[in-house]
Amino acid sequence: MRISPTPGRAIFRALASICLLFSPLAELQTQAVPLKASIQHTERMPSVDPALKAGAQFNLSATEEEPQNFWVRIPDWLAGTWLVETETRVYHHDYRANTTDNSVMPFKARSRFTYGKQTDRKGGIWHFLGVPYCSATDFPTFTEYHQVASKQCLDGSPTHISMRTHFTVIRVNKTTRKVTETFQQESITTYTRAAPGELKLESSTKVFDAAGAPTHLARNEATVARTEPYTPVDSEAGKNMHELFRQFLIAHRMLDILPD
Repeated sequence: MRISPTPGRAIFRALASICLLFSPLAELQTQAVPLKASIQHTERMPSVDPALKAGAQFNLSATEEEPQNFWVRIPDWLAGTWLVETETRVYHHDYRANTTDNSVMPFKARSRFTYGKQTDRKGGIWHFLGVPYCSATDFPTFTEYHQVASKQCLDGSPTHISMRTHFTVIRVNKTTRKVTETFQQESITTYTRAAPGELKLESSTKVFDAAGAPTHLARNEATVARTEPYTPVDSEAGKNMHELFRQFLIAHRMLDILPD
């Protein structure tokens, strides 16, 4: 379990969009499906744990699970630090009202995020997934917890990657520590390589209530700019990333690319 403050949902979505493409373990993932319109969201989600539903006294241990030491190789053009300043909503559907809005609506969504943690002996760049984990964002009257359950590669090529992420959002009153609202989200995010140092982001986020029924679906677009080149990260959040990376490669018998 990992708890860390985040500036908002935009950065979470970006952090959640880690590529499983080009990984020697790609065969461990589910079968890829085509991009764009052919990618389908989950129809319905399971109900959340009763301990996380509205009215329950929040217990952080209910979100605690030990993250797996799992790494994925990413393409060089994705590695580095990136910045999003504005996103544009291009589609919104309300399942309960059965209404659709195709109006284009730009909005501020500044976020900064980094891909790439370690380099193998042959120069390949890898990112640490570390799912499941939990992150927290403080608001004036409540704390919002994001319980990230899974990340999965859907499709990829030398010019794009697409990821599916499932997570639960739990809002907790700061005074009473009771859960005030719980919902689930499934995000499908695609990054497409554009100009040098620039990516096109296309995201589709489907929201489900605590019982697992869909409530709404939104699609956004944005331009992402690289602000810093890739630099290996040997220590993060109290973890020895270099040693974890070595352990992962040894466990999966990839000794030919084991770094010193």
